Amino acid sequence: MNYHPLVYEVQTRCWLRELSPKSELISLANVPDEALSAIKAQGADYLWLMGVWQTGKAGRLEALNHPDLQQSYREALADFVPADVVGSPYAVAAYRVSRDFGGDKALKKFRERLKVHGLKLILDFVPNHVALDNEWVGEHPNYFIEGIADDAANGLGRKVATREGEKVFLHGRDPYFPPWTDTFELNWSEPELIKELTKLLLRLATMCDGLRCDMAMLLLKKVFAKTWGREITGTEEPWHKLISAVKKEFPSFLFLAEAYWNMEWDLTEQGFDYVYDKRLYDRLLHGDAASLRAHLSMTSDFHRKQLRFLENHDEPRAAGAFSLERHKAALVILSGLPGMWLLHHHEADGAQIKLPVQLARYPHEEVNQELHEFYQKILTITANISKGCRWVLLPVRRAWEENYTAYQFIAYALIADGQIKNIVAVNFAERGGECYLDLGEFELLEKKYKLFDMLAGVEYERDGDELRQKGLYISLPPCGFHYFAVVYGD
Repeated sequence: MNYHPLVYEVQTRCWLRELSPKSELISLANVPDEALSAIKAQGADYLWLMGVWQTGKAGRLEALNHPDLQQSYREALADFVPADVVGSPYAVAAYRVSRDFGGDKALKKFRERLKVHGLKLILDFVPNHVALDNEWVGEHPNYFIEGIADDAANGLGRKVATREGEKVFLHGRDPYFPPWTDTFELNWSEPELIKELTKLLLRLATMCDGLRCDMAMLLLKKVFAKTWGREITGTEEPWHKLISAVKKEFPSFLFLAEAYWNMEWDLTEQGFDYVYDKRLYDRLLHGDAASLRAHLSMTSDFHRKQLRFLENHDEPRAAGAFSLERHKAALVILSGLPGMWLLHHHEADGAQIKLPVQLARYPHEEVNQELHEFYQKILTITANISKGCRWVLLPVRRAWEENYTAYQFIAYALIADGQIKNIVAVNFAERGGECYLDLGEFELLEKKYKLFDMLAGVEYERDGDELRQKGLYISLPPCGFHYFAVVYGD
């Protein structure tokens, strides 16, 4: 496995459509070997099949008729037709693989083939809500949060028929946005639901190697209480109980958390292996070097648990959100950080159109060859970083007294066997800059060092005494970078 494991995300239905030679959708069992080889060639350790579970007719109708979504469909697909709408994969009708993809048997064959390619499988778990026509709705009304008639009239819920008669169930939501009207909220304060979810997770753990848990922070006790005005009973967080039950049976099973609102540490304490590093993403997109350095100054335990990304299905396409220069600089910074790296399908091709999750096919976009080649260089470099490397954020100093551009730089070293193996330096600003990188904490005993910039293909020679006493001098243009391999001796 890589220095930082890489998870490759595909929107399952769109990916299968892309791989289908004819209009009929191929099943997971029939995915060509070349497609799996191509993903492995990106350096992937895990494949995340986003949206694999069975959805229902109610979700599609809601997606088809939702007024706020219509414009986004037409922006994504110039030749959009209503048949492109299949509904949100996060409105799960049943935790069975979609019939359109070949069902559970096709997934089992697919997973076996993934193993041959050295890939593991990540699937979705949507803990906060289920589809309007989920199989629990009629039979287990205690699993849901009830509202009143006014809630149905105001769009906050919907009337449903249950074995206990007609009720109003509230739609899933978070505290800051309108409800997801294609879902019903699950009542995590109901002990019977937690037992049911435990059984579900144990079954899912036999089908894949890890779960990406949607909006995981919504089910922390303090967030649930704020959102719904009701307490989850007991002293133990439900997440801790659920994850512990699965880890007891499947110790190496991974739990990945979608997380916002600075809840990363709260979720790692419940047993999540990796959590979204949304703060890093926001700083790479909108912040400056000072905000990045503050974030990267967190403890190593924190960094090892972070899931880093420049895009995913929820965020804008990176090539559309970043300028080309800032995109490259952000990628260089991200590429050597500890933790897990998420790479989205067609991200490395420079795709720019964000696809609503309710749609069934990717738009056609031309490959940005310059960006594609740059990603391939970065992916090749990171694939060769030793898993045992230690990451160290490097201090920066002014190149001379009156020059303050040093604080535009982000720099770090990768250490193995007590020696610096790589140095990464990025001028994360819109103007040129200079600095010295402080290497004082490392034993630099050689007289000469060669620094080979693996991205530029240029080698530099530096005097050992100068590196020890003054540091490594760096001068870079706006959003410029070095990715050095350090060669010791002559």
